[in-house]
This record gives sequence, C-alpha cells and structure tokens, in this order.
Amino acid sequence: MAELVKRMITPNRISKQLIPIIKLAECLLDVNCVEGAKMIGDAISTLFSTASQSSTVTHFCVQAYLGMVLTLEKNPKTSDRTRMESFVIFFSRVCFSISP
Repeated sequence: MAELVKRMITPNRISKQLIPIIKLAECLLDVNCVEGAKMIGDAISTLFSTASQSSTVTHFCVQAYLGMVLTLEKNPKTSDRTRMESFVIFFSRVCFSISP
C-alpha cells in the first residue's frame, strides 16, 4: 500500500489535486491505514513548506490543509511536530496572498 500511495503523491499531482489527495489521507485514516495517511501528510507539508510566496493558494485549500494537519496531529500514530512547523512556515509565507 505504501508504494502505491508514494507514487500518487508527487509534488506535481499535489499541486494539481490537493483537495482529493487530502480526502484520500482522511479516507486512509478512516480505515486505519496510518502509514499511507502519514505519508500524504508529510508530502503535502514538505511541498507547502518550500512553496514560494507567489504561489496562488485559495482560502479553501488552506482550510483543507489545516484540517488535515489537525486530524493527523490528533492521532498519536500520525502525529509529527515537524508537520505543524511546516504549516506555520507555509502560512506565514502565504497569509497575505490567499485568494477567497
């Protein structure tokens, strides 16, 4: 399962299909596929922590990303402090350029 998830979460795919990928992480958690959900969360966090300030990000995407981060952080099996740090870095870069 991990290999399949790994192939699905390329930076290009995340940038084009963020919401469905976040939904996939939520579904994986629902069926107790912790490793897959954690991989998705880590990949998105890594991509967003390195995103430039000029990236166009909608309010909905930020909301979905925050929801995913909080969901993963609530579960002791998927919690990772660096993911929250990545969110803070991402948010500090794009908070002024978020489009409604």
